[in-house]
Amino acid sequence: YKDITLQPGKDETEMNFCWYSNAGNTTCSVQFAKKSDMKGFVFPESAVRYVGVTAVSTGGFYSNKVTVRELKAATEYAYRISDGTSYSPVFFFKTGNSESYNAIFLSDPQIGASGSIADDSLSWKNTLKKVLSKLGNCSFILSAGDQVDYSKSETEYDSFFAPAELKSIPLAPAVGNHDNGAINTLFTYHYDLPNTSAQGTYDYWFRYGNTLYMVLNTNNTNVSVHDVFMGEAIAANPGVKWTILMFHQSIYSSAAHSTEASIVSLRKSLYPVIDKYHIDIVLSGHDHCYTRTYQMMGGTAQKTQTTDSKGGIVNPTGTLYITAGSATGSKYYKIKTAPEAYSAVRMQLNVPTFSNIQVSKDTLTVTTYRVDTMAAVDSYKINKSNNWKYFSDVLNSEWYSTAVNFIASKNIATGAGSKRYYPDATLTRGQFIALLMKAYSIKPDATSSDNFTDAGNTYYTGYLSAAKQMGITQGVGKNQYNPNGQISRQDMVVILYRCLKTLGKLPVSAVHVSLSDFADSNIIAAYAKNAFLRFVSCGAITGSNHKLNPEGVTTRSQMAQIFYNLLPK
Repeated sequence: YKDITLQPGKDETEMNFCWYSNAGNTTCSVQFAKKSDMKGFVFPESAVRYVGVTAVSTGGFYSNKVTVRELKAATEYAYRISDGTSYSPVFFFKTGNSESYNAIFLSDPQIGASGSIADDSLSWKNTLKKVLSKLGNCSFILSAGDQVDYSKSETEYDSFFAPAELKSIPLAPAVGNHDNGAINTLFTYHYDLPNTSAQGTYDYWFRYGNTLYMVLNTNNTNVSVHDVFMGEAIAANPGVKWTILMFHQSIYSSAAHSTEASIVSLRKSLYPVIDKYHIDIVLSGHDHCYTRTYQMMGGTAQKTQTTDSKGGIVNPTGTLYITAGSATGSKYYKIKTAPEAYSAVRMQLNVPTFSNIQVSKDTLTVTTYRVDTMAAVDSYKINKSNNWKYFSDVLNSEWYSTAVNFIASKNIATGAGSKRYYPDATLTRGQFIALLMKAYSIKPDATSSDNFTDAGNTYYTGYLSAAKQMGITQGVGKNQYNPNGQISRQDMVVILYRCLKTLGKLPVSAVHVSLSDFADSNIIAAYAKNAFLRFVSCGAITGSNHKLNPEGVTTRSQMAQIFYNLLPK
């Protein structure tokens, strides 16, 4: 027996096994049992045996494939394989907890690419050993292709499957260009893939807990067949929280392949399909250089996202693309000098790298490591929580959630479309005046001709007119208000002060605090000092890190908190 490997089954309750044997007996099988039921290496009577199929491969070998079913979560199993005449030694594997798990992502081991199969094999063994030494058990390994350098080399495949870890941890491979397609190649004989596409492309999918993994063979550039496959896979798995797509040829990378005509063409035809199916993360390789994009949609970086208090991206817009570096160092490509518009992080470390994907109910975190020192070099977290009331990007756990939900309940703020509030977005002067007037039930003046010359004809026009008539704001000079400009904290405070003074609703000072208690009080403009003092002394404004940041911009979450502190509950 040789080249024993495990692949994920159709879901977490199944495991696929594949191996080579010298005998062509059609009764290949896997016998397995819980490790806790074993007596040493002796299988109990309760051991289960599953029978598979055998096919003729090359060099006098036979490819054997068996699917084991009814696996339990977080359970260690013993197994041995048989060609119908004898059994292999006993091996072990442990299932994960599909509700909270980690998977390893890497690409391009490309055994043999350096010119030395032995050196590449040693590096591959070192990578897997160090990965599992640091992270412990993982549910499976995702490899984005080019497992070997020459698709017809059984010697390279032998070296790829040599690490003992691959007999215990399932591997989900993509077809790389060096794997030379899938049909009628060694790739076909060495892996037992679940849920393969009826389109004959060797696309396949598996579900693990709340995550759908889809793997494409992008050596086939007919995107329409991948589109059909993805649609069918998604339809077969309703209710998943996360959708992850993997294929070899990265469409957003930073080295030699990134500007090739074939890659540009694939990018142009594939990203609309990825957008259509709302894929969370795309994993790729091919360029032997690490790249993490911004969230991408419509071929454009979506840089405006909401972050939670721990730096995670909350219910993001668009798809994240990650291109792995080399898992062995058998080949590196030089990173291009000029950064791409889509690249948030790009690096060529000239050492093997891998990524750890941690998945839980609401969060998915990708942390990338360099193998030589095992130091983390990049990390990215997505928080896709349903724990929100009015807006999908205002989680109940955030410091501003009570305030934002309060002003939403009062119809002061209705968000910015698609059930999003954008709490970290800066506030414009026009937005603030409209929100302020709504907060204090001041109706817009749609009839007066006395308005600022730049008031325009939009949602804040009538509110500006009313504010001007009431003396709440005097504008910025020359009868202009600059509604599209960002509003500074001190201008916001002054306009708020004038509004409440006009309405007779200025809060009473209740806290013994002076402006001198704040380190930056000396830069508060003279016209804003009284307003700041009133709101600081009543506790409506507390500052941050002993600073008021009067010249800084105001975010939508900060504005909501101030309204919450002032308005009656």
